[in-house]
Amino acid sequence: MAPSALTSTWRHGGGGLALLLTLAALPAPAAPAKRPAPAAAGATYTLEARTVTGLGAGGMGSAEMMRMVMGGGASISSSRTLELRLQGSRVPAEAPKAEHRIPQGLALGSALPLLSSGPSSGRSRGAETPEPLERPKGRLLIFRGCGETAGSGQPEVLDIAKLVPDARQLEALQGAMGQRAGRGAALEPAAAAAITGTWPNGDSQGDLAATASLVGDHSVVSNYAPELRFRVEASHDFLAPLQLSASPAGAAWQLSWQPVATVLGYQAMATSAGKGPDELVIWTSSSSGWAGSAIPSNLDRRSAAQLIAQKVLLPPEATRCSISAQASAAMAMPVLQVTAYGDPLTVTGPAGATPWRVSLRRESTASRLLMAGMPGADADDGAGGEADQTKPRGFKLFPGLF
Repeated sequence: MAPSALTSTWRHGGGGLALLLTLAALPAPAAPAKRPAPAAAGATYTLEARTVTGLGAGGMGSAEMMRMVMGGGASISSSRTLELRLQGSRVPAEAPKAEHRIPQGLALGSALPLLSSGPSSGRSRGAETPEPLERPKGRLLIFRGCGETAGSGQPEVLDIAKLVPDARQLEALQGAMGQRAGRGAALEPAAAAAITGTWPNGDSQGDLAATASLVGDHSVVSNYAPELRFRVEASHDFLAPLQLSASPAGAAWQLSWQPVATVLGYQAMATSAGKGPDELVIWTSSSSGWAGSAIPSNLDRRSAAQLIAQKVLLPPEATRCSISAQASAAMAMPVLQVTAYGDPLTVTGPAGATPWRVSLRRESTASRLLMAGMPGADADDGAGGEADQTKPRGFKLFPGLF
C-alpha cells in the first residue's frame, strides 16, 4: 500500500494512530490526474464505496480492540461505508440543497441528504478547528517488496522533519487530517465557484449494513446542478470482504488472501512504531521506491496496468506476499492493511445536455494487528513466535498528541 492508499482506506474508519502517523510521515504522493472543473452549470459527483474487514470495521468497539491487543484474536467483522460528494456550479435563487435518491438495497430510506455549502463558507458546518500541530520529528524506516528477506538498500531511512519542511505544508497536513477525521472527506479539489454537497455530514450520519447494496437506479437532485440519473449493476456493487490470513514464517510473516472479483490489483502495508525512540517503520508490498509508490485516487484499468508493470500494485491474480524478516524485526507492534482496488464506474450525461459526470470508486480493505501467538495467526515453530515481544516505545510524532 502506498501513501495515498493508506490515507484513503483508513479515512472512513478513523484509522487513529496508524493513520495520523502515516499521514504525517509520508512524502507527498504522486498527484492524481487533474479532473476538469465542472463546465458552466455542470456537475461532478463522486461516490467512494468501501468494504472494511477487521480493524476499522463498523461495530468494533474499544473493548474488542483491547481484546485483540491482549491476544484475543483477530476480528473478522466486516462493514461497508459510503462517501458522497456533489459539485455543481449553478447559482440557485435560494439556499443550496441536494439529495441522493437511492435504491432499496442500501437500506437507508429513500434518499440521503447532501449537506450543501457554497465557496464562501470555507468549510462545512459542523467541522471543528483542529489544534495547532508541532513539527514532527524522528526517523522513518521504509522496507518494501514481498520477499522473506529484504532487498539491498533497505531500509530506506528518512528524516521525518524534512518531509514537512515548512509551516504551510504542516497546515495543509493538519487540514487533511481534519477532513478525514470528520468523514465526508474531500475527494477531489472543488472548483472555485462550485457549490459542494456531502454525505455523511454533520446533519446526517449513517452506518451501512454489511449486506448493503448499491445495485439499482440512482438519481441526484439539487438546485445547483442538473439532475443526475445513473444505474449501478451487480458488477459495480460493493466489493466482497477481503479474507486475510497472516502467519509467522521463520522471522518473516507470510500473508495470504482469497481473490476478490473485479479488482484491478492489491497493495499491502504494515505500519508500526519502531524499536528505537521516535522511529516509525513502514513496510509496503510495492517494490518501487517510496516516492513512486502512490496510488492515484482516480485509478482505472489503464493506470492499474502501468502500476502493476512498475511493481507498485500486485496483480489481480496475486494471493500471497511476505513481510521480510528485517522489517518484522524492526517493528514493535505492526498494523497490517491489505487493499483491493475495484474497477471504477464512470457515467456521463447525454450528448447535447448540460455536462455532468458520475464516478464510483470501490475498495475492499482488511486490517489487523500482527502479533505472533495471537489466535488467528497460525504460528509455526520458527523464530517469528518470539519476534515482537518487546514492549513498544511511544512514538512522539506530534508531541503532546500521542
